Amino acid sequence: MPTKPAPLICRAVIPSAPSELAWILDLATQTARYAEPALAELDASLVPGARGLRSQLMARAQRLWGDGLPGCPELVPLAHLVGCLLEDRVSVDEGLVVVPWGDDAPASNNPGVYHEGEDVTVAERDEFVVALPANPSTGYAWTAGENPDVAFVSSRQVSGGTQPGSPGTQQLTFRGSHAGASTLALAYARSFEAGVPPAKTAKFAVTVTT
Repeated sequence: MPTKPAPLICRAVIPSAPSELAWILDLATQTARYAEPALAELDASLVPGARGLRSQLMARAQRLWGDGLPGCPELVPLAHLVGCLLEDRVSVDEGLVVVPWGDDAPASNNPGVYHEGEDVTVAERDEFVVALPANPSTGYAWTAGENPDVAFVSSRQVSGGTQPGSPGTQQLTFRGSHAGASTLALAYARSFEAGVPPAKTAKFAVTVTT
């Protein structure tokens, strides 16, 4: 992350970039007590210079939030560009990008979405989604443990509100890789708190068929 203004050249955008950008922006502009220690951890490890950008980001965020549009829709075109929105089809209405959002967005051939307590049955090479409550502004995120029958594909955050810091749902996509029955285990933790037990865990019984 640059610590002072400089010309930027964008060669590629990874699919997780919009959600990571939104998470850092939200954390840097939070006034909650947890924000400063979390920023200090980032500054010392994953994102050097994060604390020094706080005042600049706060000033710019105030302008974004005062433009009459809820949240930060400026991130939507970036998310669509890299293909990490839930729904591929978008429409334009009065100059705004309108995107179907959430588990129930209409689409064809979408992978099945499963919530905690549900068993998963999927064919080899087919994908499925695990949806769990999450609030990335706190620094927590769900990650999956090793599993012999499924492979992790991607993760995205589905907003639960229009205000920065609103909790929502993290959707983790997996693909059936080998026929068999196993347990998919997930942990809700902060990546920068090594050795700290997860705040929550979740398990899904998964059956992959041929």
